[in-house]
Order: sequence, then structure tokens, then C-alpha cells
Amino acid sequence: NKPDFYGITINNYGFKYSTKPIVPEYIPHIQSYFFLITKNIFEKDFFINFMSSIKHFDNFEEIVKNYEIGLSRLISKNNFKMSAYFNFEGFEKIQVWKANPCMKQLKKVFL
Repeated sequence: NKPDFYGITINNYGFKYSTKPIVPEYIPHIQSYFFLITKNIFEKDFFINFMSSIKHFDNFEEIVKNYEIGLSRLISKNNFKMSAYFNFEGFEKIQVWKANPCMKQLKKVFL
């Protein structure tokens, strides 16, 4: 049951594509600072076309919408699973003191 697309974290919020000003929306996506893609996806035409279409954006929100959210949606649309080591869904409900063990683990394992 290993996913073909996974990262350290899933961000559960993103931005609607067509709104100005930008409005947060529930859009789970793998964050791009560290992720892995298996050969099952890497060799597919949809992924190759996505990578070929990448262009420069100066705006951070545009980068997230087009590439972090866009890639996660594209992979899901093509029936591949995504997963993350840490899923912070509902994190805003966790009291700060409960987050400390998580941060200690992150520092120990990844930093």
C-alpha cells in the first residue's frame, strides 16, 4: 500500500484558482520542499507534460496553485495515491504544548 507520491508534509489548505483576492480553501497537497515520486508516475505522459510546462512565477501563491496544488491534483486525477509522513489536518485545533513533541521529532529525524 505504499503511495507513488509522498512527502514529509501535506498542507491541507490552498487557494482557489479563480478568486481575487485569493481565498483559502480545503485543498490537500504535498508540499514541494521534499517529496518523492516513484517510477510509476515519473514515466507517465501526464507527469512529463506537467514538468515540461513549468514556467517562472514571481508570486508565491501562483507557484503554490500551479505547481504544489496542481501536481497533487494531477496525480490524484490519474488515480495515484499521495501520502505524507506528517499530516497536519486539524493542526489548528492542537494546543501548542502538544506540538512540541512533533517538533522535537522533526528536528531529530530531518534536521
